[in-house]
Amino acid sequence: MLGLKFFSGIAAAAFTLSAIAITVRTALAQRKFIIRNNTGSDIVSLQVSSAGSGVWGTDELGPWAMADGDTVTVKVSGDCLYDIKALLIDGREIERRLVDTCSSAFFGLAIRESFPVARGFFCSSASGVPETRYQNSTGKAEVWIRWQSEFFAAGGYDPLTRCQEVSDRLETYRRNDRLNYIGIGRMNGQNIICAQASPQNCVGLIYTLKPTQDPAATLEQFMQHRMGLAGTAPLYESADPDEDAAPDATGASYYIDVRPFLERDSDNPDSDSPDSETAPATPATSPFPNNAPNKNPPQTQEPREGGGLRQL
Repeated sequence: MLGLKFFSGIAAAAFTLSAIAITVRTALAQRKFIIRNNTGSDIVSLQVSSAGSGVWGTDELGPWAMADGDTVTVKVSGDCLYDIKALLIDGREIERRLVDTCSSAFFGLAIRESFPVARGFFCSSASGVPETRYQNSTGKAEVWIRWQSEFFAAGGYDPLTRCQEVSDRLETYRRNDRLNYIGIGRMNGQNIICAQASPQNCVGLIYTLKPTQDPAATLEQFMQHRMGLAGTAPLYESADPDEDAAPDATGASYYIDVRPFLERDSDNPDSDSPDSETAPATPATSPFPNNAPNKNPPQTQEPREGGGLRQL
């Protein structure tokens, strides 16, 4: 009888240990792991796979983008070590190998300082609206123009097309050191926003304004956004033409200095601010004293690139 009891005790203990093991394995199989986007950019694809498997898992984000600062919860199995791969909105990829999900249930996915970051303008639709964005050397991207107007859609220039073409133009001007100022010009009898190497010196079309759009108000609104004034928006293409003011009737020329907000390719890539010689923090002559547009003698400039410019 003692032998049977002893055997029964061993069996019960073995069953209990087995149940505990199953419980532990089940708990491990159901673990959740939180990933936070600390890249400074939107993530459009996020894949997680067991380390060394050689096969990336399915996209954890579905059709949605993961904005900077957002978190996503993924389920992980009993394995502790995982590989994580993220695709950013600008096409860059980040891979982190052998992430220990057992030691911590949280992981911040960031761009390492040594990771190359492409600076410049690009078009993004991550917010649901096409946006022209500028990304600096730290990977931080901010909106410069938000495209909603369908005014030019009949001519083949819907918001996304305008966003892509204007973003490409701005980047070309930036790389060629021709985007020192943004001002107003005339092209084919229409008001345009143009790139300027020097004040009142249009060197290239950025985009065409609607007939009822006030160029000066557009530029002032843009400058206020760049200066970070509360309650202001980026250079905005309103979807409601009734909200647009009539064009300025004085013929005055306006411009803004955008050098403080851009990095040149010759700048130190580790610096978040432009070079002091090419972009002083406080320009000698402010284009908007007291937050008012700079008015010069009536003089609008035709772009110097003739018919080579495509009108948006």
